[in-house]
Amino acid sequence: MVRIASLLMVMLVMACGRSDASPSPSRSPTPSPSLSPSPSPSPTLGELATNTTSPMHTPASPGAYVGPRPSVRIGDLQVSGAMSGAAVRGGVARKVNYVRYCYERELANNPLLQGTALLSFVINADGSVHDIHVDVGDMSWPALGECIASAAQHWEFPINPGGEVTTVSAVPYELSQH
Repeated sequence: MVRIASLLMVMLVMACGRSDASPSPSRSPTPSPSLSPSPSPSPTLGELATNTTSPMHTPASPGAYVGPRPSVRIGDLQVSGAMSGAAVRGGVARKVNYVRYCYERELANNPLLQGTALLSFVINADGSVHDIHVDVGDMSWPALGECIASAAQHWEFPINPGGEVTTVSAVPYELSQH
């Protein structure tokens, strides 16, 4: 019985490799996996539609805004055409992370930036968006408006089978650091 146990032990040691701490001359040790996480890339505007947290509140990249999560509040919309105001508001609300991303990006360059950005656009019958304009008003920060307009180009709304367009003449985004 002792002999069988010894034989099994020898086989186990041979199957698992050497029992001492020195590496075998015929095999180089395999490096252990790194325990430190690799840095995650910054999100793209396209990824923001499904992101429920603000992209700047992940580990900060150099030059990123790192203050408290800013507020992006949607005011009363002005809508005319095929889609109801409630349907447009729901679509705009689902895309608020695009605007928050733009605002946080610009806060990194101007920490005092706050005010109202007024977005207007037309929703085509196929749900795509065109004729986009952003007025940043007294904030006087054109890069913010350019970022919001660029993001809005990729927005999609429900298709209108009747073929009519919807004009969204005002989506006020109230931007603050509270």
